[in-house]
Parts: sequence; C-alpha cells; structure tokens
Amino acid sequence: MKTTENEPPEWLGGPTGDDDSNSDAHRDEAPRPPCPRCGKTDKVVPIIYGMPAEELFREQEAGLVRLGGCCLPESREGPWWYCTRDRQEY
Repeated sequence: MKTTENEPPEWLGGPTGDDDSNSDAHRDEAPRPPCPRCGKTDKVVPIIYGMPAEELFREQEAGLVRLGGCCLPESREGPWWYCTRDRQEY
C-alpha cells in the first residue's frame, strides 16, 4: 500500500486500488506521505474531491480531511494531501 505524493491514494483508485477501495476504513489506514515543508506526517490529511456529504463537512471541521472541491484534479499528480500544520497542499 505504498503511496507517493505524485499518485492518488489507493483508496481513491490509485495504482493498486480496487472497486471497494474508497471506503472510510481504507482512508483512515492510508499511509500519509510526509509534508514537503516540515517532513512530518502527523498533521497530513487526505484531500477529498467530489460532492461532499454532511459527514465530510464535520470531518473537515475536525481536521480529519480537507475538501478539495467538486472536480478532480486534471492530472494524477493531485494535490491529494494537505498538511494542516503548514497549510500546504501536495
């Protein structure tokens, strides 16, 4: 389950994702790549794209995810991750 900053996470259909890979359980277990600014992973959260359900708004307020808008990025390079410490998307 290796994820790099240039690929979408597996739970979002990344390189080894499967049909049921976008579940919340997979999202919580996804390895977080280190922030390019601070080099840490403890404040890194996934960026979620698409029309969010009410639960995702609550998760964003709790600092568990970042909402990226309704449209997916144009390339597989993302951004897919967000460091809440440095306010850095990558």
